Amino acid sequence: MNKKNSQKKRNQLRSQAEELLKDQSLIKAAADFEDPLKLIHELATYQIELELQNEELNYSQQELMRSQIKYTQLYDFSPVGYISLSLKGMVQNANLTFADMLSTQRRLLIDQPLSAHVVFKDQDIFYRHLRDLFDSKTKQICELRMNNKDGKILEVRLESTVVLDEKEEPVQYLTVVMDICERRQAEEKLRQFKSIVSSSFDLMALIDTNFRYLAVNDTYLNFHGKTRDEIIGHSISEIFNKAFFRETIKPNAENCMAGYNVRYSTWFEFPTMGRRYLDVEYSPYKSADKKIKGFVVNARDSTDLKQSQTLLERNRLQLETVLNNIDLSIYITDLKSNKILFMNKHLKQYYNEDLIGKVCWKSFHENQDGPCEYCANEKLTVADGKPKAPNITQIYNQNRNKWYEKNDSTIPWIDGTLVHLGITTDITERKKLEEKQKRIKTILEEKVRRRTADLEDMNAALKVLLMKRQEDKDEMEDKIFSNHKLLISPILDNLKKNLSRENDKEMINILESELNNLISPFSKKLSDQMINLTPTEMHVANLIKLGKTNKEISTMLDSSVHTIARHRENIRKKTGLKNKKTNLRSFLLTLN
Repeated sequence: MNKKNSQKKRNQLRSQAEELLKDQSLIKAAADFEDPLKLIHELATYQIELELQNEELNYSQQELMRSQIKYTQLYDFSPVGYISLSLKGMVQNANLTFADMLSTQRRLLIDQPLSAHVVFKDQDIFYRHLRDLFDSKTKQICELRMNNKDGKILEVRLESTVVLDEKEEPVQYLTVVMDICERRQAEEKLRQFKSIVSSSFDLMALIDTNFRYLAVNDTYLNFHGKTRDEIIGHSISEIFNKAFFRETIKPNAENCMAGYNVRYSTWFEFPTMGRRYLDVEYSPYKSADKKIKGFVVNARDSTDLKQSQTLLERNRLQLETVLNNIDLSIYITDLKSNKILFMNKHLKQYYNEDLIGKVCWKSFHENQDGPCEYCANEKLTVADGKPKAPNITQIYNQNRNKWYEKNDSTIPWIDGTLVHLGITTDITERKKLEEKQKRIKTILEEKVRRRTADLEDMNAALKVLLMKRQEDKDEMEDKIFSNHKLLISPILDNLKKNLSRENDKEMINILESELNNLISPFSKKLSDQMINLTPTEMHVANLIKLGKTNKEISTMLDSSVHTIARHRENIRKKTGLKNKKTNLRSFLLTLN
């Protein structure tokens, strides 16, 4: 307390003392003290007592102010809203928290109906809440939605109590308003979580430190063929085989409750599902104070995967056994890293070491700075990574003086991924045989070429002889035919005219018929075209072929030029040259 205030207080006390002295009872009390010093001492003591009381009063007043400030802070800045309502639901007072919840000012809420901020569809809930408060005079709770000034809808919980007068009649409602949006969201998440847990195909359980079940999901129940009541509250050893619990479950669970996440996989026996292979995970379950209260079990049935892996492993061993017994160099590499994943026994013996895990082109070749051209990815796969047809190449190893055939392709490996399969075959002997066959083929081809040339020469000579023979034959046939037409036929015609006896004529006819049969095979183009000519016309045609004129022919046949011209016209008509510009002599020459 400063000096100014202290002097002020003393002046006030002196005035009060003077007023008291006016009281006769006090004067009489002072008269009882015969000794003035004693009286002064008593007065001084009394003054000190008053000053101490005054200081206590000041301290109490300051504490009251501090309590009022603290109360105001607690009231206005509480995490929940506080409001005072009239019996008709009018807001009489509200803290700042509630005003902030509605994004408005506190003064705008006073003397306004709270229902103005309640969502229309929830108005009935609010009115029932007020009615129940008035009727029951006990605490009432409800949940409803309120409109924020910013247009946001709040989900709130109202907890209201009644203020009663001396006659136990309601005079006011005190309401706590709590924003439950986060709680609703949490409840929805919890509901979704429970739905997920309930419908999960994994076995899930919550177990305490005494190995007793606190919660399990439906999958867990189905695997054990039990109801929830038959598992909740029971120990794990009651559900599983005791030896299995002691040897497998308990050690892993104790490790988990020491603060570690534990994972393991093993075979389990279930009443309804039989023998199943599970991937199990234990996670510590902690309370709010971070103390471990148990552990959470999450187990996934991977029996099919385990069986597939077992089958794959068996197939891998069988495949490796087959590849190891093939007398060829075979290896498998990763398409991206070019690391060797497998090499068969034949290839290991060739290099006298196991190169698995090493880069193929660094291991198989010297002084090389990248993959071989014949086994690059673009040679083995198309744009979308699918396999191409095998890429077959032949390479020559100068250091070993050997030829090899490389068969490179992509195949699915035992884990389903595409890998590079390389098969190398020593074709040195085949190459030598091919070279030998090539030399023999060259020699044979040269012999065939020479023999063909000789045969072609012989064939040409033979063709000439055959052509000469054909020409001679044609000439002979023409002569026979011409002689028959020019010589024999006229003679036979004269004989038939001059013979008088029928028998002789018959003989001549027979002779003529036989002669026609004899010369019929010789009739060629000339014969066909001139078969209908008379002997005289045949004679004239032969002379035309020799280049004789009509005058020369008439002299030779002792006929007139007019007669020869008529014969020429008949020849053109019978040979199909009438009304054509074709030269008769040129045409007759083509018939030979």
